[in-house]
Amino acid sequence: MILGADQCIRHGQEIKRPNQASRETRRAIKTPKYVFADIDETITEHGRIKSETIAAFERLQAAGIRTGLLTGRPAGWANCLIQYFPIDTILSENGALGFNKRDGVVHTWRHPNCVPIISDVGRDFVAAVAKKFPAAVFSQDNDYRLFDFAVEIADTRAADPTFDFIELVDFVQDAGWQVKESSIHFNIWKGVYDKLGGLGLFLKAEGIDPEDVRVNGVFAGDSPNDEPLFGWFEQSYGVAGVEKYLPIIKQHPKHILKGEEGAGFRELAANILGDA
Repeated sequence: MILGADQCIRHGQEIKRPNQASRETRRAIKTPKYVFADIDETITEHGRIKSETIAAFERLQAAGIRTGLLTGRPAGWANCLIQYFPIDTILSENGALGFNKRDGVVHTWRHPNCVPIISDVGRDFVAAVAKKFPAAVFSQDNDYRLFDFAVEIADTRAADPTFDFIELVDFVQDAGWQVKESSIHFNIWKGVYDKLGGLGLFLKAEGIDPEDVRVNGVFAGDSPNDEPLFGWFEQSYGVAGVEKYLPIIKQHPKHILKGEEGAGFRELAANILGDA
């Protein structure tokens, strides 16, 4: 279910599509200092991360490129991934909490606008959503979240096909909370921030120049919560699945890869490393 499909029909929006990542485009790709990616349906394939994709991250690191993940997944997952996955950085919960490897140590950072989901404010609002929307399916990964909660679209449990996500979004926004759609969840949090705003503050806190990352970094994503990053990075790529979201996002990736999900990310990594 894509929330924006109905919106697109209502507004009759004309879609200007990004460039296909052609062979000429791939030849012209500037070798980056940084490669960032979303997780779900960007580096996963049918919910799993293939060994070939892990190897692509390893090869990028071996080439001297810093790698990172920018995700809506929970802080608990991020703490695990930074320890065991071939990445240098991860920003979780849509910009709320970051982990960065520096000088052999993992450093953590928290967005100043975050409100803990286990606070009274957080608990009360989760309860209000559950009461208002008894058919909502809450994500199994909510137990590992610190600053948001997620309602299922199609992660480990499918949403009720009759569930009115537009009504949910209106309810959340009217209450002064933030909500963002990804390929698998609607993420809901209190406080004004997103992946891009969080990334900028996180980089500065870690002594990394955001402008250097913007100009000399590459980002790959697939869904509406990646939208601000598509617009910000000079080199932004969508895996093929991003096509279905183009009607509802204003900032499109600069290029669309031919491969779906993790295959698209491996295509990008091969282009960067000169294998294509």
